[in-house]
Amino acid sequence: AEPVSFVATGTAVFNSEFPQVIGGTAATTFNNLTRTNNGLSFNANCSVTGNFTGKSLIIDGGYTIYFGGNFTVTTGNNLFTGTTVFNGKKAQSVTGNAGFNNLIIDNASGLTFNSNETIVGNLALNAGTLTDGGNAISVAGNIEGDGKESGSGGITITGSSATVSGATIDNLILDNAASFSLTGNTTINSALTFKAGTLVVGNNTLTLKGTVFGMDAKKYFTGGTSANLVISATRPMGPLYFDQGIAGTTNNIATLIILKINYGQLFLC
Repeated sequence: AEPVSFVATGTAVFNSEFPQVIGGTAATTFNNLTRTNNGLSFNANCSVTGNFTGKSLIIDGGYTIYFGGNFTVTTGNNLFTGTTVFNGKKAQSVTGNAGFNNLIIDNASGLTFNSNETIVGNLALNAGTLTDGGNAISVAGNIEGDGKESGSGGITITGSSATVSGATIDNLILDNAASFSLTGNTTINSALTFKAGTLVVGNNTLTLKGTVFGMDAKKYFTGGTSANLVISATRPMGPLYFDQGIAGTTNNIATLIILKINYGQLFLC
């Protein structure tokens, strides 16, 4: 019969020069886990309650892997096809290009990126603050949850028709010709940048506390009868473009609240 789990209290080191597999169908729990050579695969959901240090690939096989400590990639990058959850009790960090699929931040003490990171699936900000450390974060899927992201590196969201939930984000960059949509009340603290695409506010509240870059007649907000826009800017802002060339009520906003504009002027187009 399959064991329920295996618990390691020290450090488990996988050091074969050949690919290795953590087999079975039961979830395995490690304390610290180290991979000194390429190719380590998981065949079930697993947890690493301590630190992970790895060289090149972890292949998760579409499972969910939980990390409670720091995550360090020493060489190459990892291949995740399932979901990675950072759920430690103390502040955690990620160093090296981890190459996440779905990434969930569920740590009230927060997670810091020490390098640029790519997320090819969804990013969920469920608890705590994701600090980018000045590094760039690329997200090809949706931004979920109502947690926070901070730092000057910012999040670039690139997925076609991707959504942004009720998160608080310092710097958000939209970069896909298809439209983006809010699925909750969203706050942008520093800068919202339009490289490509439009942003559908929908029946939500968008709060802008910083600068908006790149808007024009092809990169604009789409409102709605219950859409709200709150402006509390400490930097120059404007012009803002709303739903150019589309007839009907989709270019409406229910309320426009201007709490503060310290510098420059605001133009609504």
